[in-house]
Amino acid sequence: MSKYELVYLVAPDTPEERQADIAERLKSYIQQLNGTLESLDLWEKRRLAYEIKKFQEAFYFVARFEGDGKLVDELERRLRVADEVIRFITIRKDDEIKIMEKRQRYYKSRREGLEKRKKKSPPPAERPDAGHHGGRSRAKTENEVSSHE
Repeated sequence: MSKYELVYLVAPDTPEERQADIAERLKSYIQQLNGTLESLDLWEKRRLAYEIKKFQEAFYFVARFEGDGKLVDELERRLRVADEVIRFITIRKDDEIKIMEKRQRYYKSRREGLEKRKKKSPPPAERPDAGHHGGRSRAKTENEVSSHE
């Protein structure tokens, strides 16, 4: 079973009883479909970044749960037909955790590689090419050019 986060927006003119009913139905759907609800929170009524279905505000709800793909499909199907729900999005949180762990491993290996290279290479004063600008010759100044001619 994977972890998911569902954010859904309820129209601002929806009565509190109806909002509570939508939340209770969501809880029962998750339980019926063998999922486990970790939390269901009302963030609050917020102004939308852009107008959705002629609304400029909405109540934000966030549900965190575990389940399988069939559960997500069914929840989304039921939210689509609920008139009060004006927008929703479901995010699979397992993917984010995997990506974070992969990044941590990558950066750890990069740090270890840099530390190994620092230990292997001698300090600049001890290197044979220390005074030669890495094998490149430097440009001569006017005085140097005119004194050799």
